[in-house]
Amino acid sequence: MLCIICFTAIIFNIILILFSVYIYCQTKIAATHCAAASCGLRPLLCALFCNKLTLDDALNNKKPIDIEHRILLKDTTVRFVQKKCVPILNDAGKVIRMVGTVQDITERKRAEEEIHLLQTTTLAVSASDNLHDALVAVMKQVCNVTGWVYGEVWVLNPDGTLLERNHAFYSTIGGLEKFSEYTEGMTFPSGIGLPGRAWSEKQPVWIPDVTLDPNYLRASIAYEVGLKAGMAFPIIADNEVIAIVVFYKLEVAERDERLIKLVSGVMTQLGLVIKRKQAEKALWESKAQYERLFEREPSSHVCC
Repeated sequence: MLCIICFTAIIFNIILILFSVYIYCQTKIAATHCAAASCGLRPLLCALFCNKLTLDDALNNKKPIDIEHRILLKDTTVRFVQKKCVPILNDAGKVIRMVGTVQDITERKRAEEEIHLLQTTTLAVSASDNLHDALVAVMKQVCNVTGWVYGEVWVLNPDGTLLERNHAFYSTIGGLEKFSEYTEGMTFPSGIGLPGRAWSEKQPVWIPDVTLDPNYLRASIAYEVGLKAGMAFPIIADNEVIAIVVFYKLEVAERDERLIKLVSGVMTQLGLVIKRKQAEKALWESKAQYERLFEREPSSHVCC
């Protein structure tokens, strides 16, 4: 009887691993929140590694399983799932099977992401000493949360007639410095290029594949470094565009309204913070000017 129970447990272990492989083949696991991910393991190996460790822990210590991870569907849609399993014991206290569920928790995770992104971005921007540092903080937060790999900033030139590259850029991977170097010295008038379109429309602009867009002026270098989808967001204060922030990813991606709404909320928050900082700067300059004028005024003495 004991041999049958052990054999059943081994078969279940093998089936669970094979099922993980099947799920990967159907959905291609994009990322898994586990220690293996930080070690640079491939997604499939990471998933099997995590499942094996989690399953061994559950079987050896008779503990329930509760894990969350992301899956990437064939249409490039990202979904979040939660797996829960509990061990079933026999009279001798041995694990004979595990019963569990898999639940789609995408909406909950997205809501958590949105709150986290808004909170961390607001704190980072508020702590910044100048616009440059604030923009770098925003690019870093958006790239790290959304998975887009490259961000750059375009600001108005002193005449307000062209967009020129702010030297701030952020990349989550190596090899994109060439794209940044190619961009040095470029300018965009209103309505031209991805940054120029976002400037003229005062709305987010999305290009599924910049290498195939006839109006995208950097298609050749984007193709060379592997950039595909691009999205641009205006930062607006007092109904005036202050800057344009552009993000890229390595895959072709159709317009994602949820992501646009999320990043637009961040840009709106940034615009409010910039507006407040500008008001604080104007107040400080006014106060400093008043103090300088007061110091120049000769003292008056009343003689009796």
